[in-house]
Amino acid sequence: MSAVSRFVQAHPESLTVESLPDGSTAVLDTRTGTIHALNVPAAAAFAACRVPLTGPELARAMQEAMGQTVTEDLALTAVAELQAAGLLTVSGEALDERSHLTRRALLKAAGVALPTVWALTASQQRAYAQGAGSGTGFIRSVSPNASGCSFDADVEITGENTHFSASSVVVFSKPGGVTHGTISVTNVRVNSPTSLTVRLTFLVGEGGELDVTVTTGSEVAVGHGVFRVESCV
Repeated sequence: MSAVSRFVQAHPESLTVESLPDGSTAVLDTRTGTIHALNVPAAAAFAACRVPLTGPELARAMQEAMGQTVTEDLALTAVAELQAAGLLTVSGEALDERSHLTRRALLKAAGVALPTVWALTASQQRAYAQGAGSGTGFIRSVSPNASGCSFDADVEITGENTHFSASSVVVFSKPGGVTHGTISVTNVRVNSPTSLTVRLTFLVGEGGELDVTVTTGSEVAVGHGVFRVESCV
């Protein structure tokens, strides 16, 4: 019989954790200098795993922290994301990658907010450092990133100290000429004052990073290089 899987933070002595007002978390791994941005479900899972937990135990801990129903499938999806980022270790039976992809697809189809972990690029870290301590609204992340020769998908834009509303205007710009053709932004949907979803459509040329600007009245929130585009080959 396989040993029961338990999940716990990896090398916690090397991690510097900052909890943000919207419930998300920034984690600096001092061994690599990487800053990881964790959305609310991922942050809840990471915080709970200060001690080793099984899947059901983690789901209960996340549910208590988030104040909403959390299934074991959602908890295990968070574990897989955090493990891939090097923030959690697994003892006992290893997680199956195929099962993880199936769980993630089913949760996404059901409209569940998925746990997500982003490793910030150097330009994203600069934007984070410039905005996080100033009280000025800025764009912290955009997910998912773009790949393939064309992109037509919903992306989530996460801000810090922002006040997104139905009047928000979203612009993706290309500092170095990243795409061919027009970048189309449609169907802007506000999830919260710090989160909105848009439909993004464009043809992919060279890879690189796009800047994102969200204007809400007099508030202009900018994220430099927060949307990564893989080259089309």
